[in-house]
Amino acid sequence: MMEMILRWTLLAGLGAAAVCDLKWRRVPDVLLWGVFVLLAAEAAGGGRLFRLSTGIGVLIGGLLLALSKLSEGKIGEADGAVFVWTGLVIGGAGNLCLLFAVLCAVALGGGAWQILKRRRRVEIPMIPLVFVFYAGGWLCGI
Repeated sequence: MMEMILRWTLLAGLGAAAVCDLKWRRVPDVLLWGVFVLLAAEAAGGGRLFRLSTGIGVLIGGLLLALSKLSEGKIGEADGAVFVWTGLVIGGAGNLCLLFAVLCAVALGGGAWQILKRRRRVEIPMIPLVFVFYAGGWLCGI
C-alpha cells in the first residue's frame, strides 16, 4: 500500500513539474521542496529511505544537481531535483535506466530539431520526458 502511495505522489509531482517546465521553463522551489519532503516522509514510513538502492538513486539526482552548478545552468537544477525524487521511489538501477532513456530522447530530439530547423542551440525541457518515461514504465510494469 505504501509503495502505491509513493508512486502516485511521484507521478503527481512529476506531472505538476512537467506543466511548470513546459509553461514557464522553470519549476517553483516550493514545488521541488514540497514533493521532496512528501516523498522522503513516505519513503521513511515505508522503510525504504535507508536502503542502499534508494541512496544510490538519490545520489544520481545529487550528481545531476552538481553538474547543474558546474555547467552554469545548462542542466537545470530542477532536473537534478526531479531525479532525486525518482531515486527515492525507484532506486539506483531504475533511476539510471530512466536517466538513460531521457538523455537518449533529448539527444534524438535535439538532433532532429537541429536538422529540421537548422539551429545550433536547442533547449529541450527534460522534466516532461521524465514524466512520460516514468509513467510509461510504471504502466508497463517496469
